[in-house]
Amino acid sequence: MAHGQRTILRGLAVILRRRPLLSSAFLATAALTFIFGLKAIFYLTYWTDHRQKPIASWMSINHIARVWKVDADALNGALQISDSAMNGVSIARIAQEKGEPVQVIIKQIKSVIEQEHGEPPS
Repeated sequence: MAHGQRTILRGLAVILRRRPLLSSAFLATAALTFIFGLKAIFYLTYWTDHRQKPIASWMSINHIARVWKVDADALNGALQISDSAMNGVSIARIAQEKGEPVQVIIKQIKSVIEQEHGEPPS
């Protein structure tokens, strides 16, 4: 190890001994910054990738609204759902509750997305 590196390490050791509370606060802040940075990267890659996925029966109204950037109330209106509690329920369950095939519900959702964005979803 070079003389300069040893000097830096000794200086850090002195700071850690003399200011343990300040050092701990700095390390905690650095760790939180790292964690939230990773979370932001994961969030960006997750939602960017999901925009390309076709609408499927496992998706909920909230999920579709977030991925395709449409208003959940507009989707509820197209599906004639008055209860916003259904927003967290899968399309398959909504179709079952309404007694309609899943593909009909998906078609209605795609028409709302096409109206808002001018292009049909995949």
